[in-house]
Amino acid sequence: MPLPNPDIKNEIGFLTGRANRLMREALTAMLRKKGVEISTAALPIVGMLVMEQGGGLNQSSISEEMGVDRHRVSRLVKELVTAGFVQTAPNPKNKRENVLSFTEAGDRAATVIAGCARSVYELAYKGCSEEERHITEQTINNIITNLNQLDI
Repeated sequence: MPLPNPDIKNEIGFLTGRANRLMREALTAMLRKKGVEISTAALPIVGMLVMEQGGGLNQSSISEEMGVDRHRVSRLVKELVTAGFVQTAPNPKNKRENVLSFTEAGDRAATVIAGCARSVYELAYKGCSEEERHITEQTINNIITNLNQLDI
């Protein structure tokens, strides 16, 4: 079996990790310029709330989707509550868990975040054709599917 490429800077894990870090840094910088202070670790929660039209998201589903433990999610939610972006309420279906929703400030911030995220995506894909974008996304989704099937 051949050894992996000795130049790890061209391996998929290194490349996707670096691209992810650079995109997060660019997004954070754009958001700061627009007056939105939020940690990059909490951004996926904002994105998930946007997909749920601003509310009704429970913390256990966030934990599953993000692939992080519930304690980490709890800390991130607390950060978003402290920043005034989200509010929590007991889940009427399960009193032991909280449901998140945007505050008015969170709605406004989500709009700014979405606009900045679109700008970062466009910057990241600058010079790429629609076909290259599609192939990149399809390839990464295939990799994710393959790795999710591992029994570890």
